[in-house]
Amino acid sequence: MATFFSQDILDRVLMSVDIVDVISRYIPLSKSGRNFKACCPFHSEKTPSFMVSAEKQIFKCFGCGKGGNVLHFLMEQEHLSFPEAVEMVAEKGGVELPRRQTGPKSGFSKDDLFKTMWFAQEFYHDQLTGSEAGAAGRNYLEKRGLSRETITEFKLGYAPDGWDNLILAARKKNIGEKLLVEVGLIIQKERGGYYDRFRKRVLFPVFNVQGRCIGFSGRVLGAGEEPKYLNSPETPLFNKSATLFGLSFSREKIMEEKQTIVCEGHLDFLTVYQAGIQNVVAVQGTAFTDQQARLLKRYAGKVVFAFDSDSAGEKATLRSFDSLVRADLEVKVALMPKGEDPDLVIRQSGPQKFREILDSAQDLFEFYFDTVSRGKNIALATEKVEVADELLGFLKKIPNEILKNDYIRRLAHKLALPEETLRLEMRKKRGAYRPLDSAAASGPAEVDFARRETEETLIKYLLHSPLALRLASGAISAADLTQPYCRAVMAKVLERKEVSADLVKNLLNGAEDIDQSRLLTECLEWDFEEEKVESAVTELIHNILGPKQKQRKQELFALIDQAGDDEEKVQELLNEVYRLKNLEMQRRK
Repeated sequence: MATFFSQDILDRVLMSVDIVDVISRYIPLSKSGRNFKACCPFHSEKTPSFMVSAEKQIFKCFGCGKGGNVLHFLMEQEHLSFPEAVEMVAEKGGVELPRRQTGPKSGFSKDDLFKTMWFAQEFYHDQLTGSEAGAAGRNYLEKRGLSRETITEFKLGYAPDGWDNLILAARKKNIGEKLLVEVGLIIQKERGGYYDRFRKRVLFPVFNVQGRCIGFSGRVLGAGEEPKYLNSPETPLFNKSATLFGLSFSREKIMEEKQTIVCEGHLDFLTVYQAGIQNVVAVQGTAFTDQQARLLKRYAGKVVFAFDSDSAGEKATLRSFDSLVRADLEVKVALMPKGEDPDLVIRQSGPQKFREILDSAQDLFEFYFDTVSRGKNIALATEKVEVADELLGFLKKIPNEILKNDYIRRLAHKLALPEETLRLEMRKKRGAYRPLDSAAASGPAEVDFARRETEETLIKYLLHSPLALRLASGAISAADLTQPYCRAVMAKVLERKEVSADLVKNLLNGAEDIDQSRLLTECLEWDFEEEKVESAVTELIHNILGPKQKQRKQELFALIDQAGDDEEKVQELLNEVYRLKNLEMQRRK
């Protein structure tokens, strides 16, 4: 079950909506007996194999195997985490969730906070588009080439001069100052009273992935005024480190293009998006965080940075690489012509020129090497060492061993050094770097489908048969399984220590990833023969534990050889060998 939402909460959330109604908003469903069918939205097919059960409130695709309840459908369809899917369904069904502490503590409900931000969004937008004071903002955005349609779509706003414009407007809507403080719209004075945070600024609303306003970024219009940009503070709604500007507008195009273009600023984003290149986001700051990288990974595996070609832009890009490589994203860098940014390139040279720059983007290694080696004479040993040290420090963070080894080979070629020399230096930095072995060199590790099926089948028995659960208890643990989702389900099954009619359903309701939901959906329909449980479960446990125990016996025999004349040590090791053999014999009885 989810670590935050109780079983009661999950049950209430799932009962608040009908899975048929929710799924039919995404794909057309047709009646098929007691169920509904459609072509699966998660893989390409011509004959419908995607089934939805109104009675059981689950879906199942008999083509790709995915299945689960309405939460798991939305996780796949909308690329949401489990808590985000729960929150979305709760909102659709009108269920109030207990407050989940993800940011500064709030004494107000999430609904109150969102309604207040919506009020501010509309107030500032009206000031920009319909007031005399907003003329300065309209003139500025017009000069930057933004259309009325773009201004409307992104709800751009203007905060007029004055200390209490928003406060006075909020009072008329019965929105109190403490609530405005809570969402970062006004500031409390030390000696009492309040004042508006944003004044004389064009405002760019920041939206969460679901398209709800959570904060603002305000740009001054006058030259020399500081700060140039003023952002909302951290609030219960707004976490700068976990937010990407424009993602709610661009995520569908990102999924379609399988690639995200990343810009530095709001105006760069808006100009690029307006030009029809809509698989784009902007960073909320100068460097990526791990949260932002994981957020991008949900929608596409490739990232192209479209940053300024000044030293500050290049350094910002370098600082972003750590988080991106940890998320296993494929990274390229498209630097703009000197003195230009994406906004200027498009306004002066047109969208096609910007596309050409994107198409000629450097891969991560080339950009990193060029940036680090610029101004250095790598023919000199001391400067060669500096470049190698910087690059190896970065390469050690790359989780993909195949990619890492390719970069080491390329670095060795550029520095005219033997690969093994760089690998020795890498070992010093990591503690124990080893080159790819022959298995890894042939490609990514393949899933052991036979092992996976064995683990899944054992779990199905444990969820249906008290005898199976008794046989497994004490004989095998979740740690003995290889598949992460099987380990997660197994741990919950063994923790319950009993088989009940509602167990599978309850586990499905709380399944936090699509592999768990697929397995548990299959369990709902699974049939077995009771008289064959003992032999089947015994064989499954043997097949799971056998390879591990065989490996351990080989290790023990090697240790016996090393023990030499130490009879006490040899006997201790032999005792463990006998114990493993006895366990194997017991399983085979």
